[in-house]
Amino acid sequence: MPKGFKGFQKGHKGFIPRERYKEIGKKISQSLTGKKLSLAHRKKLSIVKTGKKLPPFTEEHKRRIGLANKKKIHTKGPKHPSWKNGRTVSRGYIFIQASNHPANHNGYVREHRLVVEAQIGRYLKPEEIVHHLGKRSDNRPKMLMTFVNDNIHKRFHKNPDSVKSSEIIFDGRKLRY
Repeated sequence: MPKGFKGFQKGHKGFIPRERYKEIGKKISQSLTGKKLSLAHRKKLSIVKTGKKLPPFTEEHKRRIGLANKKKIHTKGPKHPSWKNGRTVSRGYIFIQASNHPANHNGYVREHRLVVEAQIGRYLKPEEIVHHLGKRSDNRPKMLMTFVNDNIHKRFHKNPDSVKSSEIIFDGRKLRY
C-alpha cells in the first residue's frame, strides 16, 4: 500500500459522471419537496442538478478571505490568540513558561516545583520529588512536600510515619499560613 493510503471510504464511489448528476438532483428535489429553502441554497441545488462547477470567487470574496487569513497569527508567546500568560494545565498539573529554568520541558516547568524552589532558595534536583497534599492544581506552599527521591515518596504514600525528617527537603505542613 502506498504511504498515506487510508483505504476506501465506505459509500464513496469516486468520480461521478455528468449523467449521474441529473439522477442525484432528482433525488434531492424529491427529498426537499414542500420545504422552504433560501435563495442561496436553491442556487447551490441548481448547480448540483445541472452538474456545473461552482462559480469562481468574486474579487470581494477573495479580499475578505485574505483579511481573515491576516488576522490569524501563527506565533508563539503573547502574540498568539490563545495565549494564557504562560500558564497551561496538563493532567491536573499547572505548567508555567520558564525557558531559562534548568529543568524546563519545551519551555515549561511544573508550578509546584517553582513554588518549592522559592521556599528553599535553590533549584530542585531531578531526583527530588514534590508531593501534593491535596489537589494537583493546589500549589500553595502549605499543600506541598518535597522528598529526597521517589522511593521515599512511595514509602510516604504507604506509611507517612515511616519517613524520617532527614528524608524530607520541604514540609508545607509545618507552615503557619
